[in-house]
Amino acid sequence: MLRTIFAIVVGSVIALMVGWFNWTVLNLWEDAFKPLPPAVESAIVPMVPSQLGYGTWFFPGIDMQAMAKLPAGEQAKAFEAYSAVHERGPVGLVMVSPGSVPMAPSTFGKAMIFNALGAIGVALVLCCCRGWLLSRWLRASAVIVLITTIFYGSLVNWMGLPPQFIGRMAADVIVTWSVVALVMAFIIRPRCCCAGTKDAAVCSCGNGACK
Repeated sequence: MLRTIFAIVVGSVIALMVGWFNWTVLNLWEDAFKPLPPAVESAIVPMVPSQLGYGTWFFPGIDMQAMAKLPAGEQAKAFEAYSAVHERGPVGLVMVSPGSVPMAPSTFGKAMIFNALGAIGVALVLCCCRGWLLSRWLRASAVIVLITTIFYGSLVNWMGLPPQFIGRMAADVIVTWSVVALVMAFIIRPRCCCAGTKDAAVCSCGNGACK
């Protein structure tokens, strides 16, 4: 139990360190997450608080509730007009949040909470695994890849977010948590199910699994 708790703490710290490495050394976001050009920012941003407010907005816009109240024929025409604009593009999301201090201590505090939750998830997978280190790490990594693909894949498919941006986000998560899983697999060792058994013909405790 203490070993598992220790692994969760270490994994949380490793996640923060690898995330920093991805941003500052690997530069995963260099060509996928860019600031607005100053001229564009000065023209658009001042209008955002009064014209939009805080929230998430998509364009081209369509009022689905209002369209649902139209007769069937009018609905078809409205959707056809919307489809033409959507196909022509551009298509996107505008996400607006209140101002905040960049890289505030509270941001790192919340990051550690999220990291701890992620490390608990990795620990649950590792505690259910038997076998050698590589086998347990591969199983945990497979779960990480599957969950990441399901979540971020839906953002590309349904929300139409740029694949390059989403791909870098997914890569950040997979790289970070695969490294965390490897470190935690070193710490969390499977308990030998044959503890106290001396009959070599019955079990093999070298990898924590019975024959």
